[in-house]
Amino acid sequence: LADCSHTARLRPIVTAVPDLPELLRHFAEQVRKRREDPAHHPETSLYTPLENLLAGIGERLRPGCQIVAQHREKQVGIPDFALLDEHGGVFAYVEAKDPRTHLANLSGADLRQQERYRHLSCLVYTNYWQLQLFVEGTEVAVADWLRPRTLDAHGRNLALPPLEPVQDLLTRAFAFSPPPIRTANDAADVLARRARLVRDTVLEVIRAPSGENPLQAIFEEFGQILFHELDEARFADAYAQTLAYGLLLARISSPQPLRDVASYAGALGGGHRLLSGTLRLLGQPEVIDRIGWSVEALLDCVRRIDPAALTAHDDHEPALYFYERFLAAYDEKLRKKAGVYFTPIPVVRFQVRAIREILKKELGVADGLLDASVQILDPAAGTGTYLLEMARQVLADTARSLGHAAVRRALTDLFSRTYAFEILVGPYAVARWRLATYAAEMGAPASVPHVILTDTLEEASGTRQVTGGFKFLSKPLTDERRAADRVKREIPIMVILGNPPYGRGKAVPGWVWKSLMQDFRKDVPREERVNLKNLADSYVLFFRWA
Repeated sequence: LADCSHTARLRPIVTAVPDLPELLRHFAEQVRKRREDPAHHPETSLYTPLENLLAGIGERLRPGCQIVAQHREKQVGIPDFALLDEHGGVFAYVEAKDPRTHLANLSGADLRQQERYRHLSCLVYTNYWQLQLFVEGTEVAVADWLRPRTLDAHGRNLALPPLEPVQDLLTRAFAFSPPPIRTANDAADVLARRARLVRDTVLEVIRAPSGENPLQAIFEEFGQILFHELDEARFADAYAQTLAYGLLLARISSPQPLRDVASYAGALGGGHRLLSGTLRLLGQPEVIDRIGWSVEALLDCVRRIDPAALTAHDDHEPALYFYERFLAAYDEKLRKKAGVYFTPIPVVRFQVRAIREILKKELGVADGLLDASVQILDPAAGTGTYLLEMARQVLADTARSLGHAAVRRALTDLFSRTYAFEILVGPYAVARWRLATYAAEMGAPASVPHVILTDTLEEASGTRQVTGGFKFLSKPLTDERRAADRVKREIPIMVILGNPPYGRGKAVPGWVWKSLMQDFRKDVPREERVNLKNLADSYVLFFRWA
């Protein structure tokens, strides 16, 4: 955390283990006995000696803590051990590797696993003779608590290395207490790391060999209803971001941290029906049974966020840059692929002013955006910046010309004619939150634009029946899809504003490319078709769709 050193976050409880040499020698003897058995497994056969050692250290450094052997759990991708405080909350995890593996030289699956686990707050890695300590993804201490050959089955050398670095590392690990998160930047960074952990765990489950897979049905539900071109990676991403931002919005509106996903889903209320319903769908017990440890890590992060960190004050709006920062920490490649870049406010203001002038001077709409016949759409809404600026300009004019008493009614009317599409769950959630907050500040809490989670470039369903397989849990998803289809088919949009994603060669082939873009491609001479590649850009497709 930017304003909090590692030392400040690792508050010592007891500063040393006085009998650590005796504990380590006993541990080494246990390990060697097990390694003498020809049938022993290089890693898992040694779990019990390690669990006993951790328990002994915990009794001395943090009385009341518990060591939980998670390797016995059926959850996917779970670290071997969890360290629980006196209240039953996880304060650190321990992962053990084969003694023949040097921790500085991890590769392949072991390295990928460590990169995933480093998204946890506090993580200890060991190969039974070495230790590494990571705090919020950063390696903060390394130590050898035994010599490499001590654990050999026929070794008898019990000479110990210098134990001061080990004492320091263990003290810091067992004293760790996750701190409150008090700034928007810290919230974005930590939330991103936990969401990535959930994403990677979901992807591991969904790609597992055939068998009972509770996530498969939800994957198919998302694909059939919301996103027809959904693959496993996009589903895992949608799951993680939906969970992260649903929990975040519920935390902002809750005076106290809540217990579980279901509690947060209930706290969202009617203003966020899609997110509330989707949280219930994603948090079903059979799903939590498989990935619950990663969800709990995300919940722990959300509980520590101070809602005041995301509250606007003195012309400072933390939410303005929140998602861009989140996505940069969550997946920089995804940020570039999705074309997620913040549009400078002066540019947004100019575009909104230009729209208002065009309506009045060139299209003869005297009242501009206040005209009740003008239907408005932002097809790539992001976090709602364009819609907020539009509302601010229109309401400023209303207050000047008609007085402040007319502002509430003007906002209600404007937002009733305003629609927004967004394909990414994170900005969709932030947009709804920002717009709802603004409406409440203006005295019209029930007035929120129609912000819809959908793929703008996907063709409307037409007469095809949109149904869900989870009965009432699917209803928010099907309602969202029907709302998007209605806007695409029936609403006579006059104003389309915004800043669509861009990136040459990144446009996804689909209905717009195959059908609408055919007008641009059909008459191009063969020798000039090489230049058609310049049309394969998301923003070109958005313009053609408009």
